[in-house]
Parts: sequence; C-alpha cells; structure tokens
Amino acid sequence: MIAELLAPAGSYDAFRAALSAGADAIYLGGNRFGARAYAQNFDEKTLVTAIDEAHMHGKKVYLTVNTLFKDSEINDLYTYLLPYYKEGLDAVIVQDPGALKLIRERFPDMHVHASTQMTVSGVHSAKLLEKTGVTRIVPPRELSLREIRKIHKETCLEIECFVHGALCYCYSGQCLMSSFIGGRSGNRGKCAQPCRLPYETFEGAKKVSKENNSYALNTKDICTLEILPELIEAGVYSFKIEGRMKRPEYTAGVTAVYRKYIDIIEKGGRYSVQKEDIKFLYDLFNRDGFSKSYYYTHNGPELMALENRKASAGDVRRTDELYKYINENIIAEERKKELSARAEVTADHAVMTVTDGQYSFTAISQEVQPALNRALDEDTVRKQLIKSGGTVFNVDLETVEITGNVFMTVKALNGLRRDALAGFERTLLDNYKRNADDISVKQITAGVISETSTMRSGESTAETAGDSFRKPAVAVSVLTKEQLEAAVLRDDIETVYIPYRFFQEYRDVDLKAVSLVKKSGKNAYIKLPAVTREADGKGYQAFIETAANKGCGFLAGSVEDIALLIETGHADVCRADSGFYMMNAESISFRRSYGILKDTVPLELNESEISRRDNSESELIVYGRVPLMVSAGCIRKNYGKCTKDYPVSQLRDRKGYIFPVYADCSICQNTIYNSLPLSLISKKNSLEKYGFQSFRFDFTDETAGRMNEVLDMWASENTVKEDFAYTRGHYTRGVE
Repeated sequence: MIAELLAPAGSYDAFRAALSAGADAIYLGGNRFGARAYAQNFDEKTLVTAIDEAHMHGKKVYLTVNTLFKDSEINDLYTYLLPYYKEGLDAVIVQDPGALKLIRERFPDMHVHASTQMTVSGVHSAKLLEKTGVTRIVPPRELSLREIRKIHKETCLEIECFVHGALCYCYSGQCLMSSFIGGRSGNRGKCAQPCRLPYETFEGAKKVSKENNSYALNTKDICTLEILPELIEAGVYSFKIEGRMKRPEYTAGVTAVYRKYIDIIEKGGRYSVQKEDIKFLYDLFNRDGFSKSYYYTHNGPELMALENRKASAGDVRRTDELYKYINENIIAEERKKELSARAEVTADHAVMTVTDGQYSFTAISQEVQPALNRALDEDTVRKQLIKSGGTVFNVDLETVEITGNVFMTVKALNGLRRDALAGFERTLLDNYKRNADDISVKQITAGVISETSTMRSGESTAETAGDSFRKPAVAVSVLTKEQLEAAVLRDDIETVYIPYRFFQEYRDVDLKAVSLVKKSGKNAYIKLPAVTREADGKGYQAFIETAANKGCGFLAGSVEDIALLIETGHADVCRADSGFYMMNAESISFRRSYGILKDTVPLELNESEISRRDNSESELIVYGRVPLMVSAGCIRKNYGKCTKDYPVSQLRDRKGYIFPVYADCSICQNTIYNSLPLSLISKKNSLEKYGFQSFRFDFTDETAGRMNEVLDMWASENTVKEDFAYTRGHYTRGVE
C-alpha cells in the first residue's frame, strides 16, 4: 500500500458508507473523550461490532480520545479503552500528554497516533513523541510539504495529513475562542465554530471589511485531489478526510473519489484529475470553492471564504440528486469478502475448507450416509455450499470431490457451510484480539495523582499546604519596550517574560533586554512563540543557545519548543506555558519525567479543579488578555497586503465586542486576544491558599502607567476590587 485512505465516521451509517466507498481505515469516536462530542458517535456494543466488521474486510479502526482530560476523568480511560483494546482496536488518537503517558503504560502494544490537536509542528516534537512510543503523527494543517518532507526524512513515524474537508483558521489545539466566548471548548470536543461567523474588521479606525466579505476567519474547505502524488512524495502515508459531523452520503462520495485516484497512483497509471470529479466534490460541499490548504501557501486570501458562499452549485436540488446517486451506487453496493473454498465428501465425513489467502478454516461434518436411492452429486453440493446470503462473504467453490455412493441432506450441507464460514470468521477476528491479562494490577489501579506528587486524590492544595506555605512570586509578561522598562523598576516582580518577537521587532540581536532584566536582579525568561515551525527562520536554535548562555530561561507553549529545549539540554530552565496543557496529574508527571522546570495552569480549569491540582511547580495567570486563537493566517494580508510592520487589527463581532489581533511578522503568525482581560485580582486571598509557585500578569496593549496600576491593585494589603471591565474566564464556570 502506497497510501492509506482514512475516512471519518460520526455514526454507524457513515462507517458503513466509508467501507462501501473503499476506505482503508476509519476514524471514529466513542461515547466519551472524542473531539466531536455532537456527532452521533458509537456506544460500546456498536463500536465493537464496527471493529470486527472492519477487520473482516481487512480494514482498520482508529478511536479518537483526542480531548483534554480532567483529573476526575483520566482514571476512567483505562476501563473505557479496555473492551476495544481486547477486541483489537488498531490505534487511538490522542491530544492530552497525560492520556498519552497512561495509554503507553497500560496498553503498551496498542498504536498511538498524535492528534493534530497536539500541534506537532516540526522535527523536534516528532522525535520526542517517537521516543515515547507514538507511531503516527497528524501534523498541523498549516505545515508545508517541505516541512512534512523533513519530518518524514528524520523520523520513522507514519505521517497522516488532511486531504479534504473543513480547515480551521487557528492551529488546532491552540483555539480557546469557542471556549471563552460561549463556554463550548474545542479541547473538549464541543467547538461552536465562532470562526464561521461574520466580523467587522478594522485597521486602526479604518474599516477594511465590507458586508459581502465579512467572514474574516472563515477558511475554504480543502481539496487536494490534484496534488496527491506530491503528498506521497513528501512522505504522507495516510490521506485523511475531515467530516465526522457530515452525512454518510458526504463521507461515501468523497471517499469514493479519492479511492479512485489513489488506485490510479498505486497501479502506476498516468495521473490526471478529471474536471467532473472536482465538480462532484464541489457540489457535495464547499465554501467559496476549494483551496489546496497550506501545502504550497503560507497564508493569504486564496485560503479564505470571506464571502461564505456555501451553495452546492447554487442548487439544493442538485445536492439531493447527488445524495440519491451516492446512496444507490456507492452506499447500497454491499461489500463482500471473497473466499475460495474446496469440499470433499467421503463415506466417513464431509469437509469444507474456506480461505481468503491469509486465514483458513476447515469444518467437518459426520452427517454422511450411504445412498439408498439417489447419490449425492456435485451440483447439489455446490448449490448449497456457495449460498452466503445474510453473511459478509462471497464463496467461490473451486473444487468438489465426492468419493463413493454417499448422501447428505440439504440441512447437513447447509450446516457444514455455516460451520465453515463461522469458523473462518472466528479465526480471522481472533487474530486481532488481545489478551489483557498481562496488564499488571498496579497499572490498572494507579491513582489519579502521580507517585511524584505530594498530594492525595481529592485533597485540595489549600488543605495540604500547612507549614510549607510560601507567598507566591510575581511574574509579568510584556509586549512593548515601555512595559519592559516599567517592569524592571518594580521591586515586587521576580520574573520578566520577554516575547521572542521582541528581539525581531526591536532588532535586539544583542539581547540587551535580557541584560536589562538581569541587572535589575530579576529572572529573565524569553516567552517563545505559541507555535514554532522549522520554517520560522534560520538561527532559531542558535538564538536559544545564545540566550541560555546569558543565563536566560524559556517559557515554551509548543511541544516543538519543549522538545527542542529537552534535546539541547535546557529542560531545567524551561517553563511550560498554558498552551502545553497540564490538565491532569498524569500530564504533570509527563512533564516532570522530562525535567521541565515548571508549568502554567491551563486556562480552562475552574477554581474547584485548580484547588485539587498539584500547583507546587505551577504558575497561575491572574491578569491579561487571553489568546483565543493562534493562526498562520494574517488578517492584514487577507484584506490588503503584507506590510511586515507588526500591525494590530481589530475584529468586532455581532454583539459589539472588539478582539485585538496582533501580527508577529518575525514568524508570520497572528494572535487574536479576548475582548476583555482576564482578572483574578480580587480573588488574591483565596488563590494564595492553593500552593502556587508564582502568579503571572500578561500585558499586551497596556501603557506603563496602566500596567503599574494593575500591579498596585495586586500588591495592596487589602482586598481590591477591579476598577475596569474584565472577565473571570473559566475560574468560576469551567468547561464541561
């Protein structure tokens, strides 16, 4: 197999449709822990049936457990996966580092695929996951073919890439927009897709969007049919179709078209895509047409559906006709497994052997009698033994040998056939099934909290802090020179985070900002980009080494940067930012196992969950605009031209809320911030009980004066209520 065709199934009907259309593998979700909580999904009985059905046809099933786990959930993961593991589930798809750790420990022989939600954006992160036992990665859709090719050349990992369907505006796994605006978290499988809504877009006071192009975050669906050979050449093994929320007809139609062209490639035929096949896909679903994703384009308006025209050739009737055609010609075509067979009847017994070339089974019947009147003939045997209605088999009875004057009843022949087919099915499926008896009791009953933790499950940090209580330190993250200069003058700040873009935007090649912070007696840390890619520029690793040699630490939110720091021996000066999700104790244990110094509390935990977390090596963000989206797209470029001057844009939604958009031109990346800053300032007294190592203030557009006012509120001996508009984020509500 040159390439695997991987189809989505949000329901059992979609699963059957994908099989009928020629998928090599199907990814689907169970009734928990999947990133499409609103799909129909599969209960245990149906999922076990689907696994067996796929295996009967030589196909694979991958189960999505690609959400973030709370401590109250992660212990359930073992018992949730166990029946599917035993049935022979081919792989699980994961996002959560803790889930990855737990699965590798408790199901060591099951394949684990790193979800695109993990944002495995380069060679360093790919190598790190390969060492942990991951066998396949689904890199961000934003990667170019060059970047994918490099990962392929430098690792032994399988690479799975999206080839058709919806395209997120944000790097998957780095999106909090739906979570913070409406409480429906994409990291928990409940994204409300605010990126598909209209926004007024401004550059300063100038409105640059119009009524007919106001869908600023709405990307076109992707269609890569024309570049499949290039994807294979770059090292892509699995071609993934997006669409677990789509109808079975969509799944079948898209799968059938891609099956056609993968077969052409595998047979070595001349590769040329027919226009009618593109039109067929276009009519099934599109947004302002198609794009080829980011494989050849870093960003730009050609990737965007700013007008949001979703019409299937402008004709709903045409879509209905397509669905009718797909149902009658693809889905309704019953997929059968071809078996060859031979039969032999003697005076002692009858034998039927069936095989698919790999597995075989022989059934024996003793119900043979001497012929009293009419002897058994080949036509009678053949007629009964090739019947396979109600099964998944087609039987080709190649030879029939009858020795002597013998007889068998029709009932006996039918029983022989049923025994042969049932025995073959058991033989084939038993080959996939696993024995879970060798999984140790210690692994099964491992507690919620890691052995390296000082907490017991269910205890709050406040209850266990005791005499070890130490007032948490204060850290600030700055974005401007003015903020930096104000920060070094304050005695109550222990650590200053300087963004990587600072050294590009202000041409600070000598790292003077680092020296300024260190001379003031504070810890200097460089806040690395939320997503780092190989293509972000030469000298990135050299910059890391130079900064480390100057006594600087690093705040890293991407698994790529964390892997790079581990690889280069700087894990002990690395702090994990909130984008590297430490949602549960298993994740914290994962971090510690690599020597990472400290983590940042995820922004989607509520107070109750935070209070029961091990915060002894953690920092809590208590103020600042939350980054809702990190994108390779550029608002300025989509509505005008690339200016490379670090512009700030604004998006205004239908309710009048304004979301600042900062462009980091050093790495061609946009960050959309929340309309209101998060503030937990008036919660200071309760927060100090939860055992944090430090509290962080993230400043973006504040002046130095405003920055000092905010810090003074926190420093006050008395409880101070915020004097500005703010949000508590998920501190009081949390996510489901």
